[in-house]
Amino acid sequence: VKRDVFRRLDQVAKRGAFLASNTSTLDIDKLARETKRPDCVLGLHFFVPANIMPLLEIVRGRDTSARALAAAFKVAKTLRKKGVLSGNAFGFIGNRMVFDYLQAANELAEEGVPVSRIDGVMKRFGFPMGPFAMSDLSGLDIGLAVQKGHGGNGRTNVLSRLVEMNRLGQKTMAGFFKYDKSVGKGREPIPDPIVDELFAEEARKARIAPREVSDDEIRDRLLNALIKRGEQLLDEGVALRPGDIDIVYVYGYGFPPHHGGPMWYANHRGPFETRAARAPQDDTTRAPQDDTKRTLQDDTTRAPQDDTKRAPQDDTKRAPQDDTKRAPQSDIARA
Repeated sequence: VKRDVFRRLDQVAKRGAFLASNTSTLDIDKLARETKRPDCVLGLHFFVPANIMPLLEIVRGRDTSARALAAAFKVAKTLRKKGVLSGNAFGFIGNRMVFDYLQAANELAEEGVPVSRIDGVMKRFGFPMGPFAMSDLSGLDIGLAVQKGHGGNGRTNVLSRLVEMNRLGQKTMAGFFKYDKSVGKGREPIPDPIVDELFAEEARKARIAPREVSDDEIRDRLLNALIKRGEQLLDEGVALRPGDIDIVYVYGYGFPPHHGGPMWYANHRGPFETRAARAPQDDTTRAPQDDTKRTLQDDTTRAPQDDTKRAPQDDTKRAPQDDTKRAPQSDIARA
């Protein structure tokens, strides 16, 4: 449908007008090929509710021009959004990572961990809601369509069975949780034993044995799903910097800001083996990488710095220099 819309928009929009798509599961390059202005086609992925959520993913296609990207960042600034550049990939940055996060949550539930406990662990970590409540908010039918579109069905059929039962999330007052309009205006998740029983039934069919899982393992498995996918997006050049991923998750997905974002957390606090923590490798064995596909490291070592924000330096520690050998400089030009 949207490809036809872009084809028709291209015919009626004035020359030089930009055409942008909001959907994170559609290929920006395919939309661009429907037009005669591929350099003016890009993605502007707003987060729901758009009037509240401050994040805006700005998605560059293969032919998107620098002029189009500059205009997009100006739009983000005008709307007081946090604009983050993303490459064109399924789910862009945020949703591509959240798919793995939700899959990890489902795997834990298949292993016998109650849905409410998984959500409770992540809320105690600092998220405003857990993965299953988040799924209920966005709609299980949407999640199932995305799962099928991405060519994955998971280890069990829990999601498809919930959709068949018309448990679509908050909009039908039942999903992974049940809801009651008298409790939190119908938005407060209420644990439902039916769902845990459904996970147990499907796990038996798939021969997934129940096991004891600690709260620390729940937290670490979910965070590790985010971190591993984040590293892959950096390798692929979809995300340019670890800090971009952190901004996406703090401002778009409620990652607790005191933990810095998934990539910062991995490098500084978490028990995760990331590229920044690994032993140096022989460069001769590495495949050459495009500069845009940067390896994971502390963002502060690579992000451009504003000279006005640099810490003052003690001139007494500088090596003495002979002023007579210096080229004359204007005072206003000195650093």
